[in-house]
Amino acid sequence: MRAEAGVRNHVFAALSGYILLQKMLLAEHITNIYALHRDLFNGVIRQFIGQTTSTIKGLVPEFKPSYNA
Repeated sequence: MRAEAGVRNHVFAALSGYILLQKMLLAEHITNIYALHRDLFNGVIRQFIGQTTSTIKGLVPEFKPSYNA
């Protein structure tokens, strides 16, 4: 169970983020909150895949032959 201060901080952060998104929506900086979310994470995922697939061997699948014990 979280401490009371942690819960209050979480609620405050969630409300602050929601209010900021609503202000951006009203000021017509964005037209759709979900599109903003999707576009943000698509870019982050694309960048992560581009940077790590060539450098981290553990992300590249390796198939090994099966055997009977």
